[in-house]
Amino acid sequence: MFLLQIMPSTVAKKARPKKMSQYDQDVMDEAVRECRAGRMTVRGAAAHYNLPKSTLQDRVSDKHGKIHGQPTELTEQEEEYLVDMLRQAGEWGFPFSQMDLQMFVKSYLDKKGATTRFQDNFPTHRFVDCFLKRHPDLKLRRTNLIKRARAAVSVEAIEEFIANYEKVAAGVPPENIFNYDESCLRDDPGSKKCIFKRGTKYCEKVMNHSKSSTSIMFAGSAAGEFLEPFVVFKAKNLYPSWCQRGPKGAVYSCTPSGWFDQAQFEKWFFELCLPKLKRKPGRKVLVGDNLGSHLSPAVIQSCRKLKKF
Repeated sequence: MFLLQIMPSTVAKKARPKKMSQYDQDVMDEAVRECRAGRMTVRGAAAHYNLPKSTLQDRVSDKHGKIHGQPTELTEQEEEYLVDMLRQAGEWGFPFSQMDLQMFVKSYLDKKGATTRFQDNFPTHRFVDCFLKRHPDLKLRRTNLIKRARAAVSVEAIEEFIANYEKVAAGVPPENIFNYDESCLRDDPGSKKCIFKRGTKYCEKVMNHSKSSTSIMFAGSAAGEFLEPFVVFKAKNLYPSWCQRGPKGAVYSCTPSGWFDQAQFEKWFFELCLPKLKRKPGRKVLVGDNLGSHLSPAVIQSCRKLKKF
């Protein structure tokens, strides 16, 4: 009988260079600086920092410097602008939900005339997930709904609004100044997740709510002229019987939540508000709440076409 004893090898195995996704980018940048300054060779730096020699050589020679993976549909600068807007909207108490963000990006891509991999330019849930991963200072948080009377409005903010309003409305006749506001009539709107800056202590969303499941948009001028109401029901389909015996000229629509979103705001703006404003000569002023999250590139372009809007 023979016994074979396997002794451990006394020769140390050479450490295998790390894969692309494993090395620290700061370490790679330092190695590139050392090589470009002539203080180290590529081979020496790769051994010293435990980096792949071919990858380091490519970085030193400015080859293959692009970010790995499929390119994003928005540029880096466009995403930075979007991040700043989402932060500000959250601080104001009117944060974007995941659907709001998808609708906003779709409107922007449509206005831009871009052809994307998204169906009908509508971003998927995966786009929102990847967007939040690329910008870790943003996070989906569950909101606490507060009424407008309890919303924190400082004296400075009110004075700033008044000063800005006096400047914008100077010389505009009262019949050309319109104020709009929507009321969400629900007894328990519940809590939904919206995008806030990471670390926000109180994730509040300003929204009126009462004892129904219907949202209504009202608008009127400083001269006492009112637009027809725009009614949004909580439903997937709008039934003809719901549109009967209502106010004359009223427009009806529906959403799964019964709340106004960007699409419903556009419908109100283009079907009720814009036709009325076009018939009025001179500059026009439109004042309303929640304008930041409802405003879309299509609405902005229409306002610009009214040269004195």
